[in-house]
Amino acid sequence: MERFSGRVALVTGASRGLGRATALRLAREGADVAVNYQSRRDAAEEVCAEIRRLGRKSVAVQADVSDLDAVAQMVRQTRASLGPIELLVNNAGTAGGGSLPMTDETEWRRILGVNLTGVYNVCRAVFLSMLKRRGGAIVNVASVIAMPGLPGHSAYGATKAGVVGFSRCLALEAAPFNVRVNVVAPGLARTELLKSLRKTTFDMLLAQVPMKRIAEPEEIASVVSFLLSDEASYITGQVLAVDGGLTHG
Repeated sequence: MERFSGRVALVTGASRGLGRATALRLAREGADVAVNYQSRRDAAEEVCAEIRRLGRKSVAVQADVSDLDAVAQMVRQTRASLGPIELLVNNAGTAGGGSLPMTDETEWRRILGVNLTGVYNVCRAVFLSMLKRRGGAIVNVASVIAMPGLPGHSAYGATKAGVVGFSRCLALEAAPFNVRVNVVAPGLARTELLKSLRKTTFDMLLAQVPMKRIAEPEEIASVVSFLLSDEASYITGQVLAVDGGLTHG
């Protein structure tokens, strides 16, 4: 199914994990895709090569999303190479921190800069163009940690809760212009965050998942694709947990 034929997507943090799976999913469904990366150009170029093998255009665009000037350059490069951005996935993120006494100001600012300020930076860089074109769709990736919380992840949880609040407000601003903004909140998934969890924490969380397994990146990517598509044309300002029933309450 080519949901996105002739449309341009930008996926941040797309050189690996969920971002990679999302970039490839959008390409399979017809989109030309800009693959953002921070440092692993080789991995980003591999994703671009896979996208081109699918018959779509692709470009690797470097930017630290916490840097507004770098983001502006990334967006300019994407437009010059592929065209106006109609689909945006803010997936770039970082884990870290720990319990509050172990999270100093430098670590707090680092996590905040990527996970929350980064979403603001990229949305701001494409938002006006979408409004002028009176069309577009944005999916911001949060986490179920933003809802029930998780000990030892206060900085991460705060940023992901911020993404939810930011996205809901942005959706209201965008709705009159036919621009939609939604949030996907993954639960336990095979991503970099999973590697940061202690085994005891992982086992505790897995025991609470009714489906008794973790998600594959492709399972999250399929939901992102749906929310970006015209099949979700009347959905905006929503947070969709993809977590095997973990936050069913």
